[in-house]
Amino acid sequence: GAQVLVDPELVDYLTSTLEKVGKVGVSCTQIPLLAIEYEPPRTKSFKTVESSLRVDAVASAGFKISRTKLGSMISSGDVRVNWSLVSKSGATLKAGDVVSVSGMGRLKRHSTSAGF
Repeated sequence: GAQVLVDPELVDYLTSTLEKVGKVGVSCTQIPLLAIEYEPPRTKSFKTVESSLRVDAVASAGFKISRTKLGSMISSGDVRVNWSLVSKSGATLKAGDVVSVSGMGRLKRHSTSAGF
């Protein structure tokens, strides 16, 4: 099943009227906020020393894959920075940028001196 957070004003409406999502039958019940099942994302911090702040250099270190393979993934449209497709391996990352690689996860660049 799924759990959905909605505005309290919509609870009565949804629980009484929502019967299908697409062609799939659904039922809705209200549960207390503290009863929501939630698994926090798994995170890991790391520091790396790279010759540049290019997306291919930093992401290859973070995901432990070769720059060549990451370059192929960029060409295939599997790499995003801040949820926008990356078209060039040489794109420079700034502090706070989030790099997403399809099927591998995300990394967030912190300051140059603080690592990732």
